[in-house]
Amino acid sequence: MMALNNGSLDATSREAAIKAALASGDANITSLFERFLPPEQRVKTLGVNFDAKKLLAVKGDAKRGGELISMSGKLAACLACHIVNGIGRDFGPDLSKAGARLTREQILESLHKPSKNIAKGYETSLVTLKDGSVQSGFVTHSDEGAITLKLPTGQPQSIKRNQIKSQQPQPVSLMPEGLLQGLTEQEAVDVIAFLAGLK
Repeated sequence: MMALNNGSLDATSREAAIKAALASGDANITSLFERFLPPEQRVKTLGVNFDAKKLLAVKGDAKRGGELISMSGKLAACLACHIVNGIGRDFGPDLSKAGARLTREQILESLHKPSKNIAKGYETSLVTLKDGSVQSGFVTHSDEGAITLKLPTGQPQSIKRNQIKSQQPQPVSLMPEGLLQGLTEQEAVDVIAFLAGLK
């Protein structure tokens, strides 16, 4: 990588190094080396603005989509907050039956604009404590004496009411936007096909 950056490789060695890296099959490696290709040879990704109807008209491959949402796939980050068929962290909604409760259009919307429709029970609360510390997460239990907040680590935290200075609901999802922008059109519809098939 350094030799490519500083120009110390001859043209033949440079081309061979780029070709080998792009053929590796590891998304982390290919994303690092793709910038060395001329713009017209780079993989065309969705970016931020795309035509949802056009995208949904493309046929997806659920098997390839599952590989993208695996521990070694491009969207492995999904498993940091979601469980998919027993794998991942129990923080956001369990995606193991996503296709039973969401249409393909809703799946696309939840991936592209997660704050537009936040699933019930997964609204973020910002809790400021009297000691000045701040916690955010999902309220899973609330009574007169305390609330239980599910933290991004997946762990529950009980907070006594007399320790709370303020509790404010947040209009923004903890799920980041832009998860699809680094995918190709085909990869995006493959992911949608995979999630839609989970029933």
